[in-house]
Amino acid sequence: MLNMRLLIKKHKIFLWIFLLFAVLKIFSLFVAHDVWWDSSVFLGMGKYIYSLGETGLWESSRPLIWPLILGFFWKLNLDYVLFGKLLVIFFSLGVLILTYLIAYELFNEKIAVVASLFLSLSSTFFLFGNVLHAEIPSAFFVLLGFYFFVKKSYRYSGLFLGIAFMTRFFQILAFVPLFLLLIYWTMKKKENVKSLIIFSIFFIIPIAPYLILNHILYNNILYPFLLQSYMTKYTGWIFSQPFYFYFTELVKENILVLFSVLALIFIFKKPDFKKISLVVTFLFIFVPYNLIAHKEMRFLIAALPFLYILTS
Repeated sequence: MLNMRLLIKKHKIFLWIFLLFAVLKIFSLFVAHDVWWDSSVFLGMGKYIYSLGETGLWESSRPLIWPLILGFFWKLNLDYVLFGKLLVIFFSLGVLILTYLIAYELFNEKIAVVASLFLSLSSTFFLFGNVLHAEIPSAFFVLLGFYFFVKKSYRYSGLFLGIAFMTRFFQILAFVPLFLLLIYWTMKKKENVKSLIIFSIFFIIPIAPYLILNHILYNNILYPFLLQSYMTKYTGWIFSQPFYFYFTELVKENILVLFSVLALIFIFKKPDFKKISLVVTFLFIFVPYNLIAHKEMRFLIAALPFLYILTS
């Protein structure tokens, strides 16, 4: 009991931010809005999976973790839209907690508080905090995988990054830099080969059943990835934006993000295993989205915690 009181006292500022954000998100459930197209697809895929194709719909270009979760509520005869929104809120709260924990681990309490405050005030993050899209759930798994990576628990890190990839394909961008860093540190004798192997194997574990399913359904284990790549190039022109779109929108959302540039300079001046991991993961997630014509702020949700930690 005493330890709990001390813990609450030590992190009381963050707890106030967390509670206020939670109250506002719960209140947002009572604000009616239509179920968006992507959300409808995930719901339909969930019904298709649990009904064995008797109802719902199927889109080959989508990963399966999020439809499996939403469809489970439908299978239980629950209000799967309401319970899905509640789950997204829980995931968004988890993202907030993990942002705080990562910043606390890499820097200090002040930076952790400011980072979580900035994230909670992000209009993009807040808006999608109860929308049935895959960005928030997959961002949670990305952050959880990253948190275990900096704690050098590569087994859980690889596993959760694999789940993030199976929730949203583009979250492969979070795995790649960490995999490359482990290779580099293994070559520099700062990590052993065993860590790299464990990290890779556990990343593959959530993906392997999906690849087998692809072979059964399409006779091509890579078909959904190839289809998604094709769609990225040739669809979504209504959302086509110039190269600088994300830069200007991020500044509009919080002009203080400009300070993240200074953070990059400071971290590279005094390189550190954990802090370098933060920087390269952010850059690998953020930069590729700028090279795609189809741009929406929701795509950056997984990058926002890293950005606001750097800004703080």
